[in-house]
Amino acid sequence: MKRLIFIFIVIFAVTVPVFAQENHNSPGGVDVDFSVGNMGFGVNFPLRNEYDVELSLSVIQLGVEDSRSGLGFRFSPFTFFGWSKESINEEEIELEGEICILNFTLYWNVVRLNVLGSDFYLGPFATINYMFVDEEFYWDKFVFTAGIQMGFRANFGQFKYNIFTLEVGYRNINGSHRYYVGGKIDLITMALASALSGPSWYY
Repeated sequence: MKRLIFIFIVIFAVTVPVFAQENHNSPGGVDVDFSVGNMGFGVNFPLRNEYDVELSLSVIQLGVEDSRSGLGFRFSPFTFFGWSKESINEEEIELEGEICILNFTLYWNVVRLNVLGSDFYLGPFATINYMFVDEEFYWDKFVFTAGIQMGFRANFGQFKYNIFTLEVGYRNINGSHRYYVGGKIDLITMALASALSGPSWYY
């Protein structure tokens, strides 16, 4: 699996100059993929008494996407993961948290549609989360996810802002093979929804 992580990072590093070179003389060829961060929830199957339930919090996601092909990548320097230590069937689920500082995603938005002023996207993706830390660094720990994602994002021309994403696919958590189903929502969207649903909204 370490070889897979290395290959993934190499592909990411090579993709950056390729995007820049191909779109240097092509105005409008590159879109900026951005979000201040998101809150995520997921479940990993089959249930094995740990890593069953997952909460995540990412801060600052930045990337680029080729506007013609839909190929893109993004990076986040901070993602907090909270995983269950007990089975999802237990009455109380205790979460154990760790921070990951290398978070890369490659994706291909095969389907891109304008729906009610927002961009709907659908396509394959692959994400690697590496270099976990709580009280110490865990150099051998990783999370690899590959599957299909769909979601909505605000469209400001060449500036794309992610709002909501659903993901389903394969996941490998430090050698543990799982199937993954999860969703992520933008932090600003959550804050606005909370403000609009507050008591002042009804007066």
